[in-house]
Amino acid sequence: MKLVSRHTISTCAVLGGLLLVATGFWWPIAGSRQWSEEQAQEFAEASAAQITAAHESLHAARELTAEESAELRAVQQRFKKIKADLETARQRPAEVGFWLKLTGGVLAALGLVTIRLGH
Repeated sequence: MKLVSRHTISTCAVLGGLLLVATGFWWPIAGSRQWSEEQAQEFAEASAAQITAAHESLHAARELTAEESAELRAVQQRFKKIKADLETARQRPAEVGFWLKLTGGVLAALGLVTIRLGH
């Protein structure tokens, strides 16, 4: 029974590494649809609600009641949470792409080194 040669394994490592690097460049572009239409609508509604509530509180001719203050804080908290979710969705594909490129680069480099040492 013949085992696979070191050269074949090294060549596969180089090719696999290059494939991972290429995928790492493609991933952020392909993964940009991480935010659904419903989430976008919810973000727009939360943003509009926050702007409206802030505008109304600024132009009130009186101090806000405890209930109005609590409502304003709730609107602001909802917007902050949705905005944080959006930022996470924006960053995730870039992070995955980075790790794919790094892993692929290391794998390809190791494959090249073992090919070079084998000669």
